[in-house]
Amino acid sequence: MPNATPPREGLRGVRVRITARDIALGQRRDCGSCPVALALVRHLADGYYAQVGNVEVDIFASCGGHKRLVDVIRLPDKAVKFIAGFDRGAELLAKPFAFNLPLPIEALRRKVGHKGT
Repeated sequence: MPNATPPREGLRGVRVRITARDIALGQRRDCGSCPVALALVRHLADGYYAQVGNVEVDIFASCGGHKRLVDVIRLPDKAVKFIAGFDRGAELLAKPFAFNLPLPIEALRRKVGHKGT
């Protein structure tokens, strides 16, 4: 199995930063409130959310009470190892870190003041 989702059309690479605050507020074994999910949501536009599994993240769009799966993205090994440790209760040993992840362009938050937005 590949280390992470390879670049492809419709995806844009982002730098996901798991902060000390994400680690402190993150919930073990909670796909929508773990530190990785908390960090990912900062990149997502309104109406989109992430559910983080052991090895991948599902990106959903939500509208009018309906949800639509937008994409499934394989997490890099660094994130997979962090999630496994955090879910086992090693959050006290967890340290902030970052990784690159391709996310669906349609789900990305637009930067304020950016040309063309």
